[in-house]
Amino acid sequence: MKKVKKQDIQHRGCIADSQKKRACHWDYSGAVPICERHMAELDEKYACEKPIPFRDNMIERGEEMFILNARSGDIYSLSSTAALVMKGLLQGRTFCSILEDMDAVFEIDSWEQALHDCEAFFKTLFSMEFIAARKPDAIP
Repeated sequence: MKKVKKQDIQHRGCIADSQKKRACHWDYSGAVPICERHMAELDEKYACEKPIPFRDNMIERGEEMFILNARSGDIYSLSSTAALVMKGLLQGRTFCSILEDMDAVFEIDSWEQALHDCEAFFKTLFSMEFIAARKPDAIP
């Protein structure tokens, strides 16, 4: 697994600072190029209850995962990335901890895209009521 190196992102700074207006300082000690302030904001924004009602409706086959929505009867096939996110949620991991897990398993070509995709997946899980936000008003 290729780790992000200081020289690779030195000119970019924190990936959560999309407008590049804030003075974010990533300490280069972690794998994910997000400053501590943004990590705390993201973890709070996407804090959720464990998806306990769906634990019994999840099936794993090798690297694949399937989830049954018992209310609608729909079955969803998750990609390996989505399955990693769901496993992290079941373990009670935070949003940024799950991003770090992604780095440990996958080659991340674009951290900005990884952050965007992870946020979009969380929003989908919230909207489909697979998980419940601790602060529902924080999710746009």
